[in-house]
Amino acid sequence: MKRFTILLGLLITLFAFAQNKHNSCTLIGHLDNIKDGTVLNLIDLESGNLYQKILVKDGEFKSTFTLTGPRLFGLWGDNPKYKKDRLFCWLENSEISIRGNYDYIFNAKIKGSFSNEIYTQYTTIEKDYEHKLAFLDQTKNMTSNNSVLDSLLNATHELENQHKINLIKFYSNQIQNEIGFHFLVEEIVKFNSTLCRSDFRNLYKDLPEKFKYSKEGKSLQDYISLPEIPKIGEKFNDFSQFTPDKKTESISNNLGKYTLLEFWSSSCGPCRREHPKMRNLYKLYHDKGLNIIGISGDSNNTDWLNAIKTDSIPWLNISDLQGFQNKGFLLYGIKNIPQLILLDQNGLIVENELVRKSLENELKIIFKR
Repeated sequence: MKRFTILLGLLITLFAFAQNKHNSCTLIGHLDNIKDGTVLNLIDLESGNLYQKILVKDGEFKSTFTLTGPRLFGLWGDNPKYKKDRLFCWLENSEISIRGNYDYIFNAKIKGSFSNEIYTQYTTIEKDYEHKLAFLDQTKNMTSNNSVLDSLLNATHELENQHKINLIKFYSNQIQNEIGFHFLVEEIVKFNSTLCRSDFRNLYKDLPEKFKYSKEGKSLQDYISLPEIPKIGEKFNDFSQFTPDKKTESISNNLGKYTLLEFWSSSCGPCRREHPKMRNLYKLYHDKGLNIIGISGDSNNTDWLNAIKTDSIPWLNISDLQGFQNKGFLLYGIKNIPQLILLDQNGLIVENELVRKSLENELKIIFKR
């Protein structure tokens, strides 16, 4: 056991030496089926800015630059149309080779980047989950047999639980490096995340101090300090945000006999296509006790105000203009919009899947009681 520990320490030291001997990142690439003279765009995905243009000659390219730490980049030609035309990769200060077919650059093989190997572990977990989930969803759409649907629902829950286990294992193993930390923070707003707030709290305990004190670490700390997402039959989570005319309004001060919370944004096409129908329902039921509160995931005040005006929204709208980091979105676990949550006069959640179900039918039943 002692010899194994010494050997392990030696390997770690050698690995660290191998990583640290490079003070720059050198990209060496070979792409088949690429036109001579093509210019590839290296995009810094953290800022979204063009980092460098790289000329390809006889299918080969080489570029050297210095990074302050591992970073996520995109590599593609001008005007990429499809997923296959874009390569995403984590780069670091080492010699890194990229080899593949330009027609399917997203499948290019990357060697020499330890950070990208970790990234590959993460994407493998995600792709496996998405593939299996898509198969189950497709199967559900092909049957109306209740017993089969129940079996598929159970299989979906089992898949979600296994995905959660796989993710927690990944983050536990990679919590000490930038790549694991990056995706843990992204997990907060990822629409299909299977992690709950208590999972984030447990993972946060093992974060290095340098991550805890970063801007992203602060957002993670803010997130785990929030209460758990309320379920049907539980009390709503209250919060206050400002209206278009800069007044502050809360959920609790605007409860009706029934209150519909609408999570949306100006850039969400499906959200805005629902507004004419919602206007009609609001006109029909508002005098009978229906209130609607729109919570916007916008980050641009002008876009938000223009959408309210264009869609002729008559109900209360609030936002903190923090995009999908909107506190209301985080309180209710909103990662995909539109989403509608219905509260009763006591603030208990009556329904939270009204986008999937018929809002019109639900309100018709409620107001006939």
